[in-house]
Amino acid sequence: MRLSSLRRSRAVAATLSYFFLATASLELPKPRSYENTAIVRSIDLAGSTTEVQTTYQVRSLEDNNSAYYIALSEDDAAQLSVMEVKLKGSQTPLEVETHHAPVNNAWLYRVTLPTPLRANDNATIVMNTVLLHGSYPLPEAVRQNEPQRLVYETGLYVPSSYETVLQRTKFRVPHPEIISFTDTPALHKYADAANNKAVTRSGVTITYGPFHFVPATTTPSFNEEEQQLIKIHYTYDAPVIAVPKLRRLAEVSHWGANLNIQDEIWLKNNGA
Repeated sequence: MRLSSLRRSRAVAATLSYFFLATASLELPKPRSYENTAIVRSIDLAGSTTEVQTTYQVRSLEDNNSAYYIALSEDDAAQLSVMEVKLKGSQTPLEVETHHAPVNNAWLYRVTLPTPLRANDNATIVMNTVLLHGSYPLPEAVRQNEPQRLVYETGLYVPSSYETVLQRTKFRVPHPEIISFTDTPALHKYADAANNKAVTRSGVTITYGPFHFVPATTTPSFNEEEQQLIKIHYTYDAPVIAVPKLRRLAEVSHWGANLNIQDEIWLKNNGA
């Protein structure tokens, strides 16, 4: 099943995004160069922004591995405002280059490691991203005294060019009132057969997985046949702020030796 582009079509253009990554024609990743021993994706849902932390525990399958490739769905890449990638425990960001075009419905990001890995070496890579306007209101309009509900959509399986031994995704919502979340038999293929549960809820946290022995999820066949679209319908009781236009006027006074700045900001509530 190919993921829909509903989130991207509803997203407001991120004219104020500051996202600085080198762009290049990169070599495609070799699927058998790494194994993801575990992937944990944590998604904090809100209004205008969605904060995502994805932790990759990886094992090198060959010598002299100096780069690891991270993948984002086309929807997430379109909404991307901030990306920072580090090794766990390090404060130094790693160099990231993005491929000049999507590959198999995913954008690839080449992460340069500070020290090449040998076969069977392990590393833990942590990616923090901020997405803009990833949620949309449903219903689109409510009365002033009615609660506002938003919907967030994403793929069940984390995009990756490598096989994954274990992965899970955790959502945290800002309000304990959760209207609904996807839970269908189609989610169970890679779930733990012992407990037969693909999704659980505890308070404001919804967890999908763990899923075991998931093949590379960026291949055309996986995207068409196995990737699943999941939705979280949740309550959000604050405005969903957007800035459709910003204009800055700068006036330089040569006589007074000063600089006057005037900002004009157009605000819009993209919520219900």
